[in-house]
Amino acid sequence: MGPKIFRGFRETGPRIEKTKKKIKYAKLMVVNLIEYIRVLFYRQEEMLLFQVLELICTREAGAVFEAGGLQCSLTFIREFGSAVHKDTLHSAMNVVTRLCGRMEPQDTNLETCVKSLSTLLKHEDPYVSTKSLLTVSI
Repeated sequence: MGPKIFRGFRETGPRIEKTKKKIKYAKLMVVNLIEYIRVLFYRQEEMLLFQVLELICTREAGAVFEAGGLQCSLTFIREFGSAVHKDTLHSAMNVVTRLCGRMEPQDTNLETCVKSLSTLLKHEDPYVSTKSLLTVSI
């Protein structure tokens, strides 16, 4: 099998393998970050973590979604939404909005996600309720 043509360049085996390794490493980093967020919920450092997670979602939302970031973020908002700083809450809601765009109609967590977003429609923060309404409508 000869070299593959990719966007006008001839790709050789080592370059393809290097790219695959980078993707695998990025996904592993996201999974570790999600676990780190779960641990740090109890240490009150969630503001920085959700801002970092929001930044990661701008480039690799799929990896965050596959690592369970959507359920983690929804649980955080539902359980701790009234006890955290508004910036943290807004960052977490932005993460949820980005990750909901990755859901497929046949996803097993779709019903749970819709139920959580429906609950957030009654949230005391107008930004959260508006964002959840926009997310459900997507």
